[in-house]
Amino acid sequence: MAPLLPQELDPERLQAVVDLWRTAGKRIEIPVAGESMFPVLRPGWMLVLDHAPSRHPFGSVIVFLQGRLLVAHRVVGRRRGAYLTKGDALLHFDRETVSPERILGRVVAVRRPDGGNRPEGALRRLAGRGLGVVSRCVGEVHRLTRPIAGRAPGPFPGPTRILAALNRAVVGLAGRLLAPRDQSPGPPPSSGNGAPGGTS
Repeated sequence: MAPLLPQELDPERLQAVVDLWRTAGKRIEIPVAGESMFPVLRPGWMLVLDHAPSRHPFGSVIVFLQGRLLVAHRVVGRRRGAYLTKGDALLHFDRETVSPERILGRVVAVRRPDGGNRPEGALRRLAGRGLGVVSRCVGEVHRLTRPIAGRAPGPFPGPTRILAALNRAVVGLAGRLLAPRDQSPGPPPSSGNGAPGGTS
């Protein structure tokens, strides 16, 4: 998961914070604190959220309540009126689909501490849809190959390692293309399989 607040809050306090944000206006900014969307979203960056949209298209990044956390993940499908989501750097889909009432808003811009800005635009929406396709494929392949993970014979890597390497390459390229202007490459995630370091 990619928690957006530096510490967990009890559900009642978190819901109160979310309700306050929703009444504050159409847009707010909140910080990224996890690595499950690395390098497209990085710890320390600020996400600009729009509360107004009632529907969230394939490939967009939404922020939603998940237990004691606020999570920012990409929309990769719909199931029975809820959204199927996944972190770009992860191999697996989120365990639960996201109902509309749990969604705080959609990410429409990204700012980093030194002033770099990445506003939403047609090209970035197209790139988001492309990442959504990749992420959905990765999630489905992982779901199908998970039962045989780690069983590859001899020196050959298992399907999970191969999938993780391919996912890192694609998401790394996307991170460079979608980074706010003047962004340096930055460090890789602390985990070798795409899972967020210390936040799962």
